[in-house]
This record gives sequence, structure tokens and C-alpha cells, in this order.
Amino acid sequence: MAGTFVLRLIIYGLAAFVPDPGSNGLTVLLPDARGTQFSSDGCRITAHIPALYVASDGCRFEKHHCNFASELDDMFGLPKKEFGVQGSWVLNGEDLSISLTEPKVEGLLVSAKGKIEFKSGVRIPGSKTPSKDVEAADFSWIATPSVGRIVSRSCLVENKSLQAVNCPIVARLKVEDGVASVCHVSEVSESKDKGKICPVSMGSLLNNNKSPGEPQAIADAVMVTMELPRDRQVVLNLQPFGGGAARKILLDPGKRPEIDIWLINQPTSRDAHGKCHSDDIDKHFEMYYSLSEPIGELPIPLADRPIPHRLSEGCIDGAAVQPKCPILQFDHPGQPGQPDQGGIPGDKPACGHIQLLVGGDGK
Repeated sequence: MAGTFVLRLIIYGLAAFVPDPGSNGLTVLLPDARGTQFSSDGCRITAHIPALYVASDGCRFEKHHCNFASELDDMFGLPKKEFGVQGSWVLNGEDLSISLTEPKVEGLLVSAKGKIEFKSGVRIPGSKTPSKDVEAADFSWIATPSVGRIVSRSCLVENKSLQAVNCPIVARLKVEDGVASVCHVSEVSESKDKGKICPVSMGSLLNNNKSPGEPQAIADAVMVTMELPRDRQVVLNLQPFGGGAARKILLDPGKRPEIDIWLINQPTSRDAHGKCHSDDIDKHFEMYYSLSEPIGELPIPLADRPIPHRLSEGCIDGAAVQPKCPILQFDHPGQPGQPDQGGIPGDKPACGHIQLLVGGDGK
């Protein structure tokens, strides 16, 4: 519509999603995987880079033009020009939220608050893989293993230091309006099955104890879309954990049909092919359970942390069913012949997503 534009939030990499029926909102948690960590079999997990990219007609950061984080350019390369990216930031312990300018009152911001709608009901009951792009957008492709699904209440507290309350996340995003859908289902990135979507079964790494539930494909990218009046500008607020002054990114749609915000938490391509990150077993998935509510004040035992194990049967061609999703692609300037680095799909495995539920009163 001429009088509106679409705000698109694209989230991929190591990210947990916490729908909250009580507040009609969605909380996105990015586990802190920057330092040295190990899976339960002793495998060293590759460091993940939490980052933010934006694309709009105009971009201001703290009253200055937006810039690119040089460390991200070194790790990922430069975003391809067709995405129109105007700024990038490395995240380091921030709460992210979205506000809108009020055109009739200078300086006034209003929260983008309404109700989150989850794309659901389009998946064929009992299906292990999607049969078309509409079905692939269903939110149920996000993994929901029965063990450790309850998110720790400490991960949902506000205005406190999350490090102090033992919630190992590097960023948190609260979304309270829009439509949330899967925008990419995990594909095989190597071997003869490259480009195929395969179902996975959930089982622990140590002894492959199976988690209840039928095998299914799992999502590795989510998109939340909001249709907004064109006379509004989008304000992305970055509030440091534990308080302090919030930084603000002001995004103007101009004549663009969309404003895009990418929130990612993933390894660089050169670090993604280690033994801890493969198509067959997503060992990084174990890190999600550090966000779960302890059982009897104890962490969930390693043997009871189900992770995705790829099945060799029932695979389908991914290109035929994937929803359209603006996953960033990058160039390698100054390196002729170097293959472009992809996001998802690309030249590396992706991190599967998980849904964590709010337990009790949700406090």
C-alpha cells in the first residue's frame, strides 16, 4: 500500500523463541556463545558472533549517520549491495525493543505494541517435512523437545543484570506486534544431500535417548513482519543489561517498501566446519538448555538434553518449498576468486531454532 511500509525482523543463528500467551508477545533470546564452550562429548563449540544489521532509506545512530562495525566486516565480509544495508553493530549484552515516532509530536516515541500472531494451522498434521512454501512458514517447524522446554524465569526479568541472575544470553529482543513465521527450514549443506530438507529426531548426544515426538524438519530462520504507516520512523532501542543509557537507531523508510533488521548469532564461515557443527548432529543445540529452568535447583543433566539428529530418509528438495526470506549474503572484497559467504542457505550448516515455554505464572 502506498501509505504504508513493512518492517521485517529476520532472526537466524543460535536463537531461542519464547512465546508468551499472557502478554501476546514474543521474546527472542540469543545464548552467549562467544567464549570457549564444549558439548557434552568434549567437542569445542565454535564461537558465535551476535550481530545486528539494518537496511532503510535513512539511518541515524545517536544523531549521526550509521556506520559499519569493522570487526564484522573482517569476520563476515561486506553485505552485498542489493540488500541496501546501512549499518551494523556487534551486540554485547543488550535488550532490544522497537518504538515508532509520533509525527504530530516532535520527540515523542510510542511503542510498537499490539499482538503477535504466529503463522500456524497451515502445516499438514503429522507431516515430517513441508510440501510447499506456505506450509514451510508454519511456526511449528521450530523444535520443541519435551525436556527442558521451560525457560528460566531469570531470563525474562527486566531492568536487571542478566549475568548477575545467571542467564547466559548476549542479547534479548521483545516483540509485541506483527506476524511471526518461519522463513527458512534447515537444509543439508554438504554431502550428496546438499540442499535437501531432512527430518530430524531429537535425542541426547551422549546416549541418543530419544525425546518423545515424531521426527520433523526444523527451522533455522524466523521473520516477524509489521505493516506500518509511512509517516512513522522506526526506532530500535538498545538498552544495556543492568541499566544505563539506551542507544537509539532511527530508521526512515523513505520510498522503500520495507525496512529490514537482521538479528544473527552465528559462526563465521571459516569457523563453521568443525566437528562440533555438522549436518548429522547439531551439537550447538545443547547450549539452549542453559536457558532452561533448573530441575530441583540443578541444571538439566547432559544425558537429558535432546538435540537434532538428521535422518537419512524422507528428505525433500529444499529449493522447491522454502519461503522467501531475505537472508544476508556477503562479499569478500579484495579476494578475487573467493566464494561468497552465505547466511542461510550458504556454505555452512545453520543453527536450528528452539521454542522455550513460559512456566507457572511466567514471572
